[in-house]
Amino acid sequence: MGLLTLRNVPAPLPNADVQIRSGMNMYQSRFVREDPAGWVISEPLTREKSAQLRLGENVTLWAPTANGLRRYDTRVLENEPASERILIAKPKRAKRAERRQSKRVTTFENPAAKIEGVDAMLLDISQFGARIFSSASVRKGERVRIDMAHGGGFGWVLESRGGSKGSILRVCFEEPLPL
Repeated sequence: MGLLTLRNVPAPLPNADVQIRSGMNMYQSRFVREDPAGWVISEPLTREKSAQLRLGENVTLWAPTANGLRRYDTRVLENEPASERILIAKPKRAKRAERRQSKRVTTFENPAAKIEGVDAMLLDISQFGARIFSSASVRKGERVRIDMAHGGGFGWVLESRGGSKGSILRVCFEEPLPL
């Protein structure tokens, strides 16, 4: 996946769902706030159980920003289990995935899909993401379950443009689809 380095490090959206990878483990968390000492995230979860990150541990954080999904490499500065909050170092760099690196398919034998169990229709799809029309109530920055003829899995809502009959969603898949 092609990655571009940005000069300014954009912070995640307030209260956004974030994904944390540590070694081979992946956890869900929430961005709480920027702090002078770093960024505060909620205690990471895996299958509804708390995950313990060690002091000084290197982690990768995937988080939505005002300009799309970003990847941050950082480390754990403080972890007080009683507070259910973790302080991570403010990353020095942010990376973004090049969205147009794979061919987009715009015609489908079966465009039906579901977002969080709500009926949807594919508008276009690539190995790394999709544009979908749905009446599902989801917001930018949310992690969603997607089911379609091409397979299923989870993704992050990069954009949600609403209308009177539904919304057009741009979703970045957590794992690339084999198309």
